[in-house]
Amino acid sequence: MAKKGHLNKQKRLSTGSIRNIARKEFVWTIQTMPGPHTTLTSIPLGMVVRDLLKLSRTMRETKHLLSTGVLMIDGKVRKEHQYPTGLFDIITIPAFKKSYRLVLDQKGRMMVKEIPHGTPSPLKPVKVIQKSWVKGAQNHIQTHDGNTYRGVDAKISVGDSILIASNGKKIESHLPLAHGCLVFITGGTHVGEVAQVKGVVPGTMRRDVLVDLTEGSEKFQTTAKNVMVIDQPTVTWIKQTMSSGGKDA
Repeated sequence: MAKKGHLNKQKRLSTGSIRNIARKEFVWTIQTMPGPHTTLTSIPLGMVVRDLLKLSRTMRETKHLLSTGVLMIDGKVRKEHQYPTGLFDIITIPAFKKSYRLVLDQKGRMMVKEIPHGTPSPLKPVKVIQKSWVKGAQNHIQTHDGNTYRGVDAKISVGDSILIASNGKKIESHLPLAHGCLVFITGGTHVGEVAQVKGVVPGTMRRDVLVDLTEGSEKFQTTAKNVMVIDQPTVTWIKQTMSSGGKDA
């Protein structure tokens, strides 16, 4: 059979834990379109507007609101209700003078938290997931939010993080995955927590790279794919977010 194109809906039973929805209340939910984040690490923009921000009551109202171009993701207007939004994306609504940021709670669910509007947007930490060489002997990296950068410092490696400006075009700083750095845990038992790296265990053909972590008096280990290096301002914001609560996805 010929390919019918992208599906517009998805059964709730097949969604990942990142969406906190009643899986048996209804059959269908929104399917994310191809974009910067994968299906398992993102939630559709329509859910953010309707279920998190409570700016609309129905999906019809949500689509109409987005069609006006009132909402921006990382400085770009997004009108598709299926657009995938993910970790640390910054949502701005200039007409309402509101800004928000997405983060994971300690159950691995996406939540949204308001940040001060009108002040300079915080730098966004993004994880380097791929590195290669391109024509002209330039380093080429890809980050977890779908962006790519050429001509970057050769010291930037897979597993490290970089700080980028709110428009996603300029690299401000490099955050290596090394002893003493602070990381946000994105998977596993300790998801949603902040910990400090005490050591990195190289991987083998049979085992992924492991990271030794400490949080207070607790010591534990996880794979490098479950951690993202973050800067101190982001750590402070996360701790404030978790202590004050947020809106669950």
